[in-house]
Parts: sequence; C-alpha cells; structure tokens
Amino acid sequence: MHPSDIALLIGGPLLASVLLFEANREQKIHLERRGLFRFPNALLLSTIACLGTGLLYAKVNPYVIYSYPNAVFFSLFSLGFIVLYAVLAGAAKYRPTPHQTTAVLGELFLVWWIVLAVDVQGILFTRALFYVPFLYLSALIGLAAMLLQAMRPAPPHLPGVIRLPEEIRDAIAEHVNHDHHHQQKKRWNPKEIVRSWNLNLQRVTIAGVTILTQLGFLIVLVAMKNKWIRYQQPRDILLVDATSALFLVLPFATFMHKLHWSVPSFFSIVFISTFFFSLFIFPFTNRAPAFLEFSQRLSLDNGTNIVHLTGPKGYTEYQIVPHLPSFKNSEDLHFCKAAPMGLAGQPASSTCVWHGLPPPEPPSDLLTITQAHLIGPTVTVYVIYEPECTGYGLEFLGTLQPRWEGISRSEEASGRVVEKFRVWVSKDGPTYTAKASCVWNALKASKVPAFVEAESFSPRWARVRGDEQALVIAERVTEIEGPLI
Repeated sequence: MHPSDIALLIGGPLLASVLLFEANREQKIHLERRGLFRFPNALLLSTIACLGTGLLYAKVNPYVIYSYPNAVFFSLFSLGFIVLYAVLAGAAKYRPTPHQTTAVLGELFLVWWIVLAVDVQGILFTRALFYVPFLYLSALIGLAAMLLQAMRPAPPHLPGVIRLPEEIRDAIAEHVNHDHHHQQKKRWNPKEIVRSWNLNLQRVTIAGVTILTQLGFLIVLVAMKNKWIRYQQPRDILLVDATSALFLVLPFATFMHKLHWSVPSFFSIVFISTFFFSLFIFPFTNRAPAFLEFSQRLSLDNGTNIVHLTGPKGYTEYQIVPHLPSFKNSEDLHFCKAAPMGLAGQPASSTCVWHGLPPPEPPSDLLTITQAHLIGPTVTVYVIYEPECTGYGLEFLGTLQPRWEGISRSEEASGRVVEKFRVWVSKDGPTYTAKASCVWNALKASKVPAFVEAESFSPRWARVRGDEQALVIAERVTEIEGPLI
C-alpha cells in the first residue's frame, strides 16, 4: 500500500466526520435511519447480477471475451446500471426521503474506504483497479460538497413564508422555469440567462467530479486491458470485467434516483442486445482466432508417425480435425480426447491423434543408441545426436523402472552430442525398454507435410501454430537386459 493511500484512509474519514458534525450541530442536516442501506442493497444485487452474468458467459460461450470484449463489457455495465436504478429510483419513488443523495454518497465513500483498507497486499495495483483511490477521492469531494452546501447560511425570507425542503424547492423551480420557457421562448436574451443563472455547488461538483473520474477510469480500463488479457483464463477475465463494470457504474448511484426514465430504458436496450449477442455469437473471428498446437512424432525404428493437434474443446474435435484428409484415412489410429494440459488462455482443450502425412526422410544417423556391457551388473548406454537434432535424453517406458543415472554429456567439434548413461541390471532380471528422443530442428514448417495440411484445411477462424524448431520429434527405442555371460 502506498503512503498516499494511507493518508487518504486516515484523512478522508476525519474530514467527513468534521463536516458531518458541524452540519448536524447547526441543524442543517438531520441524521435519520430512513433512506439508509438502500445503496448497500443495490450494491449487493448489482454485484450478484454482474458476477452471475460473467460466470454465465464463462459457462456458455467463454471465448467471446477474446473476440468481442466490448460487447461483453457493455452488457455487464448496462446490467449494473439497470439494477442500481431499479433499487434506488424505486425506493425514492415509493419511500421518498430528502437525504437519499447524502446517504448514498456517504455509503459509497465508506465502500471505497473499505476496499482500500482491505487491499493491504496491493492486489488492485496489478490491474486497472489501481484507480480505486481516485474513486474514493471523488466520493469524498462529492460528500464534502454536499455537506458544505447544507451548511451555507440560510437566505433571508419574509415572516410567514414557509421554507420547503431543498429537493421540493428544486422541483418547483424546475416546473416554474419550464412554464416560463414556453411563455418567453421568443424573447430569450443570452445576457439575462447568464445573469439569472444560480450556480448550485453540490450539483456541479458531484456531477462534474463523477463524470471526469469515471471517464478517466474508462480510459485506464481500455489502455490496460490488452496488457494482461492474453494468457488469462476466460473465466478470470470475465470476473475482472464484471468488477470493473461495477466500479465504473457505482459512482453514478449518487444521482440515479433523479434520472429521467429514458436513460435506464436506453441501457435496458443495450443490455438485452449485447447479452444475447455475447451469449450466442460464434466466438472466433479472423482477428481473434482459435489457436491450435501442432506436433508430430516420428519413429526412427519403423518410420511411423503420430500427429497431435491440440485446441479448444468442442471445436477442435468437431469442426477442424474431421476435415483433414489424413485424419479420415488413418483408420488404425483415429481419436480425440481431453488434453492432459490445456493451452494458455483456454478453459478446456482437446487433443486429436492420428497417423498423419509422413515427414521427409530423416538421416540414418540422426539419432543412434548403442550399449556397452561391462563387467558387473551395469550397462553403459550411449545416445548420439547429430547437430540438427536437439536431444531430450533417455527415458524408460512402462511401470518397471531400473536404477540408472546420467554420467556425462560431451559435444564434438562437428557438433555431434554424445550422452552417456549407466543402467543397473541383473543377469536373470527383466528386460527394460528405453526411449531416446530429439527435436529435428533443421526441418522448417513449410517442409512438414502434416503441418501444411493442417494449415490448409483449417477454417479462417483457426490458426495452427507450433514451435518452428520443434515441429517434428524423432524417437528411437531400445531394450536393455542383463549381461550375456
């Protein structure tokens, strides 16, 4: 937590308490329970609605956050706006109170104070939500303006004149001005308009600070979103989007009950259209494609190959791989399953396996394995890699594993690499199966027929990718048994 945040946490409540005490002492404002807890209830309902909608997107159409992030964000923002308006405006209509604006400002100020106080570890700083101190300061300025406006000296009035509450006077003044507008619309004078304009401190300050602060917050959200969205899970992105939308709409709760009905009607139309659009639109586009990981394993013992293509679950196995000719022709090996490790940014991945188009003919000495049986219960295994083959070492297959260790690794002047391993075996013991593998790094993507096929037959909304230097992995298997004598 920054020192400025600590200063705000301490100074803000002190300033608000002093102003509230003075206003109450001068009987300019009366503390009462009526109108309290409307904003917390509205906050709770809007939080449930926004987070629930975000989780619904993550369940039904998670990848839409990559292709249409603005539609998702505006749907969450509009939903939060509608719920806040329904609760606050409905409460103001059926149970009106002259202090709802002050109560909402105070409760909003308390919410931002709690968020800052809880964020001891600085979690908000890693996201665009580091803007919370500015939201807290905006609420503090609005609350101070409201209390200062309430503390201003009362204007002189004639004996017997009844002084109405401020909000009722404002309504009457607006009605009178409206009638005067129709009667004098042809005799408007700009100088008279400026001369008769009565500046209202609380309205100008609250509305101005709120709009400027939220505009700045929106700019920060747009600027920072693409910096961390790339390798995050869609569910996490949607939850952060829902929280950001809430933070963006909450300050408008101050004057939500004074808005014209046309404003929430507009946001209702925006929510309905963006909600169904985000829920049912096809999630991949040419600019935000589905990414597929390609790899091919080649056996140097018998020349067979196996292609692995991993991509988004539900799309790879049904809409991409079935269209590949080699997948259709591979009758003995032809299946798709859940990937043991999902790709970055995907909630679930599927991998499809089949015998693909064979790669170019490899050199005979690309990867070789030799054994040396010495005196005693050990076998020395030499794995030799040519310069165009980057080795992965030795591994034993099956559940039965011997005792073994790597001894040395040397590189010759020609670039050839020799790795030496020692394996403990017994004369009457079992036979162990070992595999050595390496990446055929000299083979480019354009020279791998299976990769070219996957690229050519994939739809426009999919991109096949893989490590340019690790598309084909060569393997060789050997059996290790005890001494012959």
